Amino acid sequence: MPRTPEDWERLGELLVARRVELNSEWSNRKRFTADADVDYRVVYDIEKAKRTNFSTAMIRRLEKAYGLRAGAIPALLVGADLESWTLSGSDSSPPKSDMDQLQTRTIRDGEFEVFLAEAKDAIGQLSPQQRDEAERTTIRLLRGILRDMGAQL
Repeated sequence: MPRTPEDWERLGELLVARRVELNSEWSNRKRFTADADVDYRVVYDIEKAKRTNFSTAMIRRLEKAYGLRAGAIPALLVGADLESWTLSGSDSSPPKSDMDQLQTRTIRDGEFEVFLAEAKDAIGQLSPQQRDEAERTTIRLLRGILRDMGAQL
């Protein structure tokens, strides 16, 4: 996703405006990052164009936090209009945490295995470079979650 520094600066300005548009209390970046459950430094870096090497997974997480459709950040970097990429209605508020939603739901017998198969199929549809990154990221995240829960790997 290499673009010019000016492209990244424009993106940062759009993201700040979007954040405040979603919730006036989010004019405070720390409040936004806490509510959206995203890392403060990552949000600071993208809004201030301090770095440009964000993983695909992080870009998608940021798009969700800012209430944007998938693919919005790359599109905005090449000059797309912000309004055409915003989610409407209740979809525009980021969830407090995906884990909160998972804890309130009972997993049906065999559902986890079905999900893993679906995820494998979905990853297989990606380009080789995206597939490698998706596989590495998925493994890293699952290992981290399992370790945090006390599982021995």
